[in-house]
Amino acid sequence: MGRDFLIAAARLEGGDENSLEKGIEKIATLKAQSYPSSSATIEALMKAGDVWAAPWINGRAWGLTDQGLPIRFILPKEGGFAGATTIDLVRNTKSPKEAQQYINLVMDPLPQLGQANEIPYGPTNRLLAPILAANPSLAQKFPSSPEDFRKLYVVNWEVYNKNFSRVNSLWNRRILSR
Repeated sequence: MGRDFLIAAARLEGGDENSLEKGIEKIATLKAQSYPSSSATIEALMKAGDVWAAPWINGRAWGLTDQGLPIRFILPKEGGFAGATTIDLVRNTKSPKEAQQYINLVMDPLPQLGQANEIPYGPTNRLLAPILAANPSLAQKFPSSPEDFRKLYVVNWEVYNKNFSRVNSLWNRRILSR
């Protein structure tokens, strides 16, 4: 979630993916305990009670909440980031028919509802909209309505990636070297 954290900080300072330096300068003013490099590290720190706030993805946060940890996922008033989990057919696969069948299965409403309950990541099958509307305790865990989706920021990853090397170097100098 470091990329989203950096972009959010830049946006709070009037910037975006084109001006990530603004985000680094804002983050440099924080008195953060650390900047974990993976979700697994954040999860371990949360389970140990060593972290009380972190930018993190909703599905992972709700997964810990559902395990009984005393944490909550809170969507900032400024909104969140659109993210996608993808499934792809690999070019020149030896089993294209079976791969296509698997993709079709994953996109079916029932497996998507199971995923939403277990992970929980939001389903993409629109047939589940009435089920989500009737189950607010599940629907609160991920964007599930047109209003929710309008609150999400869609990152221009081409611009972000173009700036990555330069900004990563600045991050290392301004944030990690302290």
